[in-house]
Amino acid sequence: MVNGEKSYTAGGAMRAPSLELLCKFVISAWNKVKAETVARSFMKCCIANPLDGTGDDLLWEIDEDEGQNYESSSG
Repeated sequence: MVNGEKSYTAGGAMRAPSLELLCKFVISAWNKVKAETVARSFMKCCIANPLDGTGDDLLWEIDEDEGQNYESSSG
């Protein structure tokens, strides 16, 4: 999408990509995301936690590698 041919309107604004190209871009991006990342994100947001409350503490637990990622991305 970034490297493809671009077309412009008469006013000079870049045209939006076609729906097909946009869908291919989204599919490609989603295929690069690891399933583990998606699962951990749901757990972190308490979306996939058991209803009996057994996973409630997961929101407040940060793995060492996660903490390092937060520190490096904030600064």
